[in-house]
Amino acid sequence: MLCHGLQRVQASYQQPAGLSAGGGCGIVGLVSIFPNEHLERLRNPAWARIASLLGGYRNRLMLDLIMECGLFVPLAGKEGNYYQLSGKFRHAAAL
Repeated sequence: MLCHGLQRVQASYQQPAGLSAGGGCGIVGLVSIFPNEHLERLRNPAWARIASLLGGYRNRLMLDLIMECGLFVPLAGKEGNYYQLSGKFRHAAAL
């Protein structure tokens, strides 16, 4: 879900004028083809605050959190139903 709409930059890619490195997605080597609301969720101030509290190893710790821990988001209008934003797939019976 977090990579949806992102693409690796091709050697022939011409970055549009005024666009920062990262092709507007903020990740060097990737370009955003269309908006990704899931990635935007992780860019809000609360996540930046968590990262700032982690100290010198914050990049590694945040990566481990995203890759190894399941982050779930509730589905609108569907109480008790969630989709997994990141982490290893967990079957509902294993939760």
